[in-house]
Order: sequence, then C-alpha cells, then structure tokens
Amino acid sequence: MNEGRAVKHSLFALFKIGIGPSSSHNMGPMRAALRFVRELESTGLTFKTASIQVDLYGSLALTGHGHGTDRAILLGLSGQTPEGINPAEIEARLSVIRAAKKLELHGRHSIAFDEAKHLIFHRDQMYPVANVVSHPNGVRFSALDKDGHLLFERIFFSIGGGFILSEEERAAAEAIQSPLNNHAGKVPYPFHSAHELLEKAVAANIAIPQLMFANECALATDGALREFHCRLKNKFVEASCTSGKQCASAPSAA
Repeated sequence: MNEGRAVKHSLFALFKIGIGPSSSHNMGPMRAALRFVRELESTGLTFKTASIQVDLYGSLALTGHGHGTDRAILLGLSGQTPEGINPAEIEARLSVIRAAKKLELHGRHSIAFDEAKHLIFHRDQMYPVANVVSHPNGVRFSALDKDGHLLFERIFFSIGGGFILSEEERAAAEAIQSPLNNHAGKVPYPFHSAHELLEKAVAANIAIPQLMFANECALATDGALREFHCRLKNKFVEASCTSGKQCASAPSAA
C-alpha cells in the first residue's frame, strides 16, 4: 500500500453495490445525504426540521445532473442506501417526492423539499467555503426550522469510490499527510514512490502485483475478506508471474 497519502481502505473496499452511473457523483452524495440525516437525528433535531437546503459545488454542481447527483440526494435524505434500494422502485420514489415537493426525512418525518429552492447547483463556485481550497466534490447540507433559522449544518466531500469525508475529517486527513501517514508495521512492503516500489519488489524477488496483493491482505482486518484474499492467492500469484520468469511464492496473508 502506498503510504504517501492518508490511505485507510483496502483496494477490495472499492468494490461496492451502487445504482450508478458514478461512484463520486452518485454513490458518495447518496451516502453523504444519509449520513447527514442520521447525524441530524442523533442531535434530536429531526422533528424540529421544516426543510433542508442542499448546496452542491465544483464538479458535483457542474456535472451532477448528468450523473444523477440530484436523484442520489433525494434518495439519501429519504433514508435509502446505494446497496439497499430496489432499482425498480427508484423512479416511483423520485416521482412521489417531486410531485408532492416533500420527502420523508429518513423515512420518518415529512419536510418541504422543492428542488428548485432546496437543491442548489453552484456552478460558479468550486468549494463549499469560498476561496478555501478543499475538494471539488463538495456538498453542504443545512437543516432549517419553520422560521427558516439554521438548526444544523454539515459539509461533506465525495472523494471517489463511494467514500465520503466530512469537512472535519478532510482537514484532519490533510493535516496528517505531513509527516506521512505511515503504514510501516502494518504492511510487509511499505513504499513512498514508484522507485521504492520497484526496489522492494526486486529485493523480495516478487512481481509488483504480488507485492501489492500481500500489502492488501495485511490491511484486511475483516475475517471474511481475509479468507477471500487467501482463497484467491494461488491463482493470483500464477497470473501475476511473467512468462519464463521464476516467481517467488507470495508472502502469506495469514
């Protein structure tokens, strides 16, 4: 695993169930919307909420309609998950929300939601906080009471692969990138650069795919994932060896 960035997820965590077409513009915003309503509920403010305003920035604003970001937001606010919703029900759910201009917040509390007023695409602004460079896939959720007063607000970033970070998490991750977030001790072959990756592979007499696979296995803390990795190991090693080259056995994932 490349330890030059604050990487916390295995490659295998990228394989998710979603409704498409884009993990960054669809799955991520949907997860962010759901996380927002769950955090709102944890504060006890759900039933005081009369409306929610969602502000999309950067890439989410510029290409969001084409990638279904608007649809994802409505579904997430309604309590749906990318992996849990029945694709056959999506259009019907969206039609009900849009016709009534209301949605059931987390499926429990009815609020006003008129897309023209409450889902704003800021195509002229890159980041949620103006002039502060953060991430191009930014979204701000604001819960308002019946008088239009702000009750609760959160900013999230869809960082790719369906993963999301809150503004606080993004800032913390940025802060620990220097010094580097070090995975040494967690993976058998930590590296900072392509040059160091090549050196480690040559020193261990293994191919790059073998090296990366060994690192991924070491990061797999989930028992089922670890078992899955080990079952694949022999076939993966065979496929990674180049023709005519004697490849060393892959390091154990146990």
